Amino acid sequence: MNRKVVFFIVGGCAVLVLIVVGYLVSRPVELGDCALSDLDPEARVAACTEVIEAASRRNTLASAHAGRADAHARLGDRSAAMADYDAALENDPDTVGALTGRGMAHLLAGDNRLAVDDYTRALDLEPGQRMAYFNRGNALAGLGQFDGAIDDFTSAIDLDPEFAPAHFNRGNAYFQLGNYDQAVADYDLVLAQQPDDPDALQNRGNAYSSLGQYQRAIDDFDRILEIDPDRALAYGNRGVAYHGLGQFQRAIQDYDRALALNPAYAQGYSNRGAAFCQLGDAESAAASWITLDERAGPDARRDRQQFLAEQGYYDGPIDGAMTQAMRDAVQAYAAAACAG
Repeated sequence: MNRKVVFFIVGGCAVLVLIVVGYLVSRPVELGDCALSDLDPEARVAACTEVIEAASRRNTLASAHAGRADAHARLGDRSAAMADYDAALENDPDTVGALTGRGMAHLLAGDNRLAVDDYTRALDLEPGQRMAYFNRGNALAGLGQFDGAIDDFTSAIDLDPEFAPAHFNRGNAYFQLGNYDQAVADYDLVLAQQPDDPDALQNRGNAYSSLGQYQRAIDDFDRILEIDPDRALAYGNRGVAYHGLGQFQRAIQDYDRALALNPAYAQGYSNRGAAFCQLGDAESAAASWITLDERAGPDARRDRQQFLAEQGYYDGPIDGAMTQAMRDAVQAYAAAACAG
């Protein structure tokens, strides 16, 4: 028996892959050890500082600041890195390595628009940079501009057809646009190179679920759990696939496993409640949804209160507080939604 349940079934995907690369400075004769990207970063900071203190030529200063910025970035000092990238570009606005390095710093800080600007300038100066296309694609994806991200990932792939991270991230962008067949095709290419990549298996499994190919999805999640038996999200997503097949008891078992491994997995409580509801077990459905609400923040509870009020089950304040009135409303909603 099928029932419409408003507490939706939701899977979860792995995030984008980021790759941080060092910047190899040119003009090694003037710069000495400052030009060596594989040098110990603290030693490189010292070497570049010596060059900066002694140099007068703007292009040398630009390269030395860029080299020191890269070393600071490797040491995790983003503030110092950003200051040096800025100094490099003040001395020479066309320092490509400083633009791509600063673009990465912006990307890691979540400043996606600034990252796009820097990578675009770098690509204008020096087209054909695989990593610049790749990271600009990541920044565009962070802005929700998935079509543009796909274009950039494709440019990176055109330069290196075996570049698995670009296939993975392009698959994620296709997934976000609902192009699940194309997402699967990209995940297939990743898995051809890395058959046991759990993130690619997980995202392909979710794409299969979105296509209604639930057994294929289950096969992918089974493989993940052979590799990593404690991966909570794989249990949760396999539960979604079993749910899609109408195997609600097996779905509940997987949601239980996911929640035992990760009690903060909010979607597990929501999806488990929906599975109980499909079995006509309103009491267990309400208990799972109430646990979700108890663990949620005030904003999520306000949304739930608003929904329950619109459905006629709650007449209390929309204030995000977890009250007995809200628990009663969830139970009343479940009794109606889960009825045969």
